[in-house]
Order: sequence, then structure tokens, then C-alpha cells
Amino acid sequence: MKAKVRWNFARNAAIKVREAYGLNITRLPILELIEQIPDLRVITYSEMVEELNTRSPQLHADVNWVINNLADGSQDAAIIKMSNSTQKIILYHDKTASIIPERIRFTIAHELGHYFLKHTFSDSLGRNGISKENYDVMEREAEAFAQTLLIPPSALYIGENVNDIVRLHDVSRAAAKIAVEQTRYKYRFPTYKPDIDFSLREYTKLPSRFSLFNDDFFLSSYAIHCKNCNGISAFNYNESLMYCDYCGSNNIHVHDIININFNFYERVVPHTMIYPGIDVDSQGKALQCPICENEDITDGGYCQICGSFIINKCSGYNEGDFINMNEESNFTDGTRGCGTALSGKSRYCPICGCQSTFFFQELLINWENAKSEIESESFPF
Repeated sequence: MKAKVRWNFARNAAIKVREAYGLNITRLPILELIEQIPDLRVITYSEMVEELNTRSPQLHADVNWVINNLADGSQDAAIIKMSNSTQKIILYHDKTASIIPERIRFTIAHELGHYFLKHTFSDSLGRNGISKENYDVMEREAEAFAQTLLIPPSALYIGENVNDIVRLHDVSRAAAKIAVEQTRYKYRFPTYKPDIDFSLREYTKLPSRFSLFNDDFFLSSYAIHCKNCNGISAFNYNESLMYCDYCGSNNIHVHDIININFNFYERVVPHTMIYPGIDVDSQGKALQCPICENEDITDGGYCQICGSFIINKCSGYNEGDFINMNEESNFTDGTRGCGTALSGKSRYCPICGCQSTFFFQELLINWENAKSEIESESFPF
């Protein structure tokens, strides 16, 4: 007999999981959730390759071997049970330069659905002889579980837009659109009423404008994560990056963006900051004068209306240095500092640590004040 999709059962199960683990925050910390489940482990495809080759070198396993032999062909994630253990394992692909992180979050939540809904094929490798019809039913149940786990309908406000849902819950636009559509049909809501209140909207949000695929990061090669100001920024420079461009600290970690993995994205990025700045072109030149707001920018480094210097680069000067910019030519010609062109958010040069021309001219506020302003902003609920 063909099974039917248990929509309410799947959605209710997701809410019960959130309740059991006290997860009334909007952005679900999915890797941290799995760590609290005793018989469930989460590792990357690459880590599984290392384990297999350590145990059975004759396999010569690689990521493609894991995908084809353990993950049932999935490029994103899978749940398996090893033959010599009762513990189940969720495998996920860990390179986010080619795989969208929000999709990995959803596919891991999908595999959690198979686990909590006790789907039989999740207990062995592959589909275990299950018919296509019943397999499809379990897939739809797992999708309903994942959607509800990541975006509880009762946490949404009527009229909430897709962009806010994407940022608050760290999901794809496709999942956010489904959530918006779901609010129009109350019968699609879970019927289980939990003790926790999702309307409290306790949240961990991604830093504004963060995405590995926005212009700052997608066109860059390296990311700086500063342990002093907790800022994250991107550059197309090489490993000579030595300082945080927000606060000037040398307590930084430089990441190769191509190799930024999902673990970093999931655990570190939500707690970082992207500090505000001025929109500039690839040479650090403001697209609009930050002083007089003139948009008719011509060649040269100065605004032709107010005379302000509008290129952000290394000034060669440090805090406490005093110059008369009308008389000091090497402030703009790059002969004093290293002359590196900087992003519109940079307060300091990430190569030599000197102040940027924007920060030196007080066109950018310091990171402490910027952080206070960000944290005091009311979120658009």
C-alpha cells in the first residue's frame, strides 16, 4: 500500500525538536544541535575520505567515491549508518565556494528529518529496496521537517518580506518564499503548540550584506577575520595581509576564500561584523563624494565640487600624526605609505597597518562607534 505524506507529523516533529533543545532563536545553529544528539555525528565528505583511507588504504577513496558509494549520489549531504556501529552519521560537502551554504543548511536539516522521523532507509546505505513512491513520500516529509525546523511558521510576521527571512534564518530565497507563501494557509502550520515562544524573536543574525557570493567576497581571494573587533572583510591581495582593516589589530586569521568551509561559515560567520563604509570602485575611489554627495565624479582623486580627496588608500600615517593635507602632497601620492587601494570600509591598511585616507580624514567612524550604532539599530520586524 502506498504511503501518504504525513505533513502534520513532519512539521510537528520539527517544532518538538526545537522545543526539546530550547531553540527559539531564529537562526538555527544546526551543527551545534547535532552535537547534542548522542547517537548522531556530523562530518564532512573530506573527513570521511580521510577516515576510510586510514582504515582501508586499498579503497583509495576520494570525495567522488564518498558521493557515489555512501551519499547515494548527493553532492550536498546524506545520512548513513556504519555497519560496525549503532551511531548514525550525517555527511555533508564542506567547500562553500562551489556549494551554496544556505543549501547545505537545508540539506543537513533534511537529513535530520530522516533521523527524527525514523525513516527506515536512513538506517542503511542507500534506499534499502524501498519503492520509488514510498521513497518520494519520505523525501517530502523530510523537506517539510527541514522547512519547519529552519523557519517555524509561528515565528513569522504577516507581511514579512523574503529578504528579512533570508537574513534572520540564514536560508535560501527559495525557502524564504515558501515560508511567506505558507503564512497564507494556516492549515500548513504545525498543529503542535510548544511551550517555547517563537514570537520572542531571539536571534543570531548574519552580518549585514554578508554572503560568500556578494561582490565583496565573490570577487576576492582572501578574507580577514579579526579576533579583536570580530570583523570579517575581503580582499583580492595575497598572504601579505597582516592587519585588520577595521581596527588595525594584528590578531587576525586570513582565510583563502576558495577554501572557506561550511564549518567556518556556520560557526564563525554569524558572530562576526561587517562594518559600514563608503561605496567605492575597484581602485578605492568613492562613487559619490562623501562630503557634498556629488555623484558626477570625474578623473583624479578629488571631488570637483568641494575639493575633498575621495580615494581610500593607505595614507602612511598613524593615529596621532598631524598633517596639513593642503600642504602635504605625499598624503595623496602614496609616497609615504604603501599606497594600497582599499575597500570603502577600510579604516586601516591590511598590509602595513597605517590609517586609511578615509579614516584619517574622519570620513569613517572608528569601529567601536560603528559597532555601537549597528547594535543599537532596531531590526525591521
